[in-house]
Amino acid sequence: MKEELGFPREAIYNQAGFQMLRIHEIESRINEHFVSPLKYDIESQCFNYQKMLADFDNLLNIVDSKLSEKERESIDKLRKGLKKFQEDNPIYEELNRDGRSFRVFKRKNWDILSELIYDYRRNLSRLMDAHGLGNPDKKNAGVSIIN
Repeated sequence: MKEELGFPREAIYNQAGFQMLRIHEIESRINEHFVSPLKYDIESQCFNYQKMLADFDNLLNIVDSKLSEKERESIDKLRKGLKKFQEDNPIYEELNRDGRSFRVFKRKNWDILSELIYDYRRNLSRLMDAHGLGNPDKKNAGVSIIN
């Protein structure tokens, strides 16, 4: 049927190289933000750790179609838990005293959030490796997106 409509039997365009470039660019941004996660970016109006979380979502979107239902449930649980903690436990509290406003850093909240971020990143990396989108080892070189 597809051949009758003019579609070739095999894909002419292989996007594997571009997908690996996209993953590389996302991971490069994550690594840049990881250096100073609490830095506030005026242009984007958010902290670097929030940019990292957005890039984690980009990586998850790339690997999502390859995940089993169990893998998807597991990573979604981590992601939702991290987002819920972030919403319920801000790392900065806005205070107003004597007509002046300032922020108070909540160290305990940051310590917990940074651990949740680490766990999410580690699990996401493992899923990407398991599905050929990360760094294959010599034993499993065949699962790489590019052979």
